[in-house]
Amino acid sequence: MSVENLKKFALKLGQTQNFIVSATMDIIEADEFKKSVADHNRSKLRRGMGFDDTPLGSYAPDSIPIRLADNLQVAFIDLKRSGDFYDDIRVQSAKTSASTPAIMIDNTNWKWETDCVGWDADYSLKDRWPDIFGINDKWLPYFGGKIATPLAQRISNFWKI
Repeated sequence: MSVENLKKFALKLGQTQNFIVSATMDIIEADEFKKSVADHNRSKLRRGMGFDDTPLGSYAPDSIPIRLADNLQVAFIDLKRSGDFYDDIRVQSAKTSASTPAIMIDNTNWKWETDCVGWDADYSLKDRWPDIFGINDKWLPYFGGKIATPLAQRISNFWKI
């Protein structure tokens, strides 16, 4: 290897970590990736589960006739009535440090952070289920693959000298 190529290699090596963080952020900021994470969380809710497969519980006896009148299931809490809560699940990317990309999952619906006094409850949905959204260890390989595959291609292209 020539001295010039060695210098190019050393320069690229020094830039690699920043490139990987930047490329990862680009991937997790893509609408397609965000949609897949939000859809995954909606799917869990439809089955009455939080992200960690913990059941959300059962509807209170006085809620059951109301849900049945609206042709909604009553076997377990799924937090679905009109669908707006499901529609308002949002996925954002963030950096937890200069070198650590992260995915933040939240909800922008008023029901998420507002006390549900009209529902005979003095807590918000976020108070009752603060850890409802996320990706558990079982699903990390799946979503990791959605990041790793395009990231590997970008790294390969980055290293073409």
